[in-house]
Amino acid sequence: MSGNPICAASGAGGGGALRREGCPLALLLLFLAVGGCSTAPVSRTPSASADPVARLAQEQVGRPYVYGASGPASFDCSGLVHFAHRNALGVEVPRTAREQFARASPVTRNRLRPGDLVFFQSGPGKGLHVGIYVEDPLFIHAPSSGRQVCYASLEDSYWRESLLGGGRLR
Repeated sequence: MSGNPICAASGAGGGGALRREGCPLALLLLFLAVGGCSTAPVSRTPSASADPVARLAQEQVGRPYVYGASGPASFDCSGLVHFAHRNALGVEVPRTAREQFARASPVTRNRLRPGDLVFFQSGPGKGLHVGIYVEDPLFIHAPSSGRQVCYASLEDSYWRESLLGGGRLR
């Protein structure tokens, strides 16, 4: 895919619905400019990773999010992890973020390596979200409906506060 979309806002839940009636044009334009989420954009795109899982995930940046999809044309968060491990390493991993979390060996943030997984939960009763760590502090994920696979930062307050931890599947 051409270009490297950077998540202008990275919340996995996608935020709330926007009603157009009575909404000032400036507010609508601001909403469209930041993608309806609450986090800051990532300011740089890293070079290609030496790790095969991270590198394959980088090659998917810009592909659309589709719930339940596991590539190659579109992905959800756990589908991206499944696709990258299967195609880069020939390793079958569980298909859902919850199963991936249960299978992964825990890794602390300061010991994350490219290709490791980062798991998030934004609140009680919310499903898990997963991304692929590229380099400090960046990871790649398939965020939510209407969005594309993109980079996000573990330094962003949304991700920092919802981080459950890292994991390694190999």
